[in-house]
Amino acid sequence: MYLVSHLDELNFFLRRFAPRMTLRLAPDSVEITSAEGHFRAAPVVIFVEEGNRRRVAGIGDDCVTNSSGSRVNIFTSDSTGKHGPNDGLVETFLYTAFSRLPKSRGIMRAVVVVENLNSLDLVLSGRQREIIAGALERWGAVAAVMS
Repeated sequence: MYLVSHLDELNFFLRRFAPRMTLRLAPDSVEITSAEGHFRAAPVVIFVEEGNRRRVAGIGDDCVTNSSGSRVNIFTSDSTGKHGPNDGLVETFLYTAFSRLPKSRGIMRAVVVVENLNSLDLVLSGRQREIIAGALERWGAVAAVMS
C-alpha cells in the first residue's frame, strides 16, 4: 500500500482512475464517505469476553444482546485500562466500519484520504499514522493520503 502526504504524490493512474474514499476522524465520531455510500459511527467497540478471548460483537451504536458485552470508546485515554492497549481495537473498528460500506462496482481498490488525523495525537500517542495505515492496508486500500 502506498502512503503519501498529498494527492499529487500518487502516480497518474491512481490519481485519475482509482475510486476515492474519505475517512474523517474526530474524538467523538468516525465518518467514511465514498461514491457508493456513507457510514458514520461513534468510536465505540463492543466486545464479549469468552474465557481468555475477546470477540468483537459490534461497533458504534450496534445493538448487542449479550449481557456480558463491554463498550469501549477507542479514542479516549481510559480505553487502555483493563482491556489492554487500544491499537488493536482501533484497527478492528476501522476494518469493520469500512466493511459496512456498499461494495464498489469497480475492479480497482480505493485510495483513502484521511482527514483530521492530528486530532487523535494525544489518544494514540503519536502512533496514529501507523495504526490507521495498518487498518487501511488490512481492509485493502491501494493507497492512503495522510497529511
